[in-house]
Amino acid sequence: MATIRRAVVMATLVCLVAILLAAPAAGRSEGPFTARIVDAETGTPVPGVIVVALYQKKTPGTVHPSTEFYDVDETVSDADGRFAFPARDLPMSTPLIHVIGPEMIIFKAGYKGWRFQGVDSRQDPGVRDRAVAEGWQKFRSSGVVIEITPAKTRDDRSLARSFARRYPPIPENRAPRLRQALEDEALAIQKLR
Repeated sequence: MATIRRAVVMATLVCLVAILLAAPAAGRSEGPFTARIVDAETGTPVPGVIVVALYQKKTPGTVHPSTEFYDVDETVSDADGRFAFPARDLPMSTPLIHVIGPEMIIFKAGYKGWRFQGVDSRQDPGVRDRAVAEGWQKFRSSGVVIEITPAKTRDDRSLARSFARRYPPIPENRAPRLRQALEDEALAIQKLR
C-alpha cells in the first residue's frame, strides 16, 4: 500500500512540474526600438538601410543549448535615416524555452558594420562597454543614432555581406528585403573583379 501511495505522490508531482513548465507564463516586452542611421564619415542620414530584429529560441540540448529561429521583424530606414520597431511581447523564459534577442542585422550595400554613435572600438573596454550599454538603453527608449561605415574595398563589401548572413537561417518567406539586398550585393561584388 505504501508503494502505491508513493507512486501516486510521485506521479502527481511529475504532472504538476510538467504543467508548470509547459504553462504559458506572463511574457516580457522588448522595445520599442527607435534610431536614426547616419554615415560614419559624413554624418548624413542614410536612407534605404535594411534593419532586421532577429529573435531566437534556446532550448536544452544534449551537450549545448539548441538555438533556432523564433521570429523576425524587418524594416527600412526612411529618407532621414530613421526607423522604428514597435514594442513586442515575448514569452517569459522557462527552464525549457528561452527567447533571446533581438539581434540587429543592419545592412546597406556599400557599407560595413554598425555602432552606436560615440562608441569607438579603440576606447578602453570599460568605457566602451558603458557606452554600448547606454546606446542600447537609448535604443529602447528615446532613440539613438547608429553609424554605418562606408565599405571602401571589395573585400570590405564581401565581409559585410557575409556578416549579415552569419545568423541562423531565416525562413524563405521572412525578411525578404534583406534576402534581396544580399543577393543584389553578391552580384554587385562580382562585377568589381
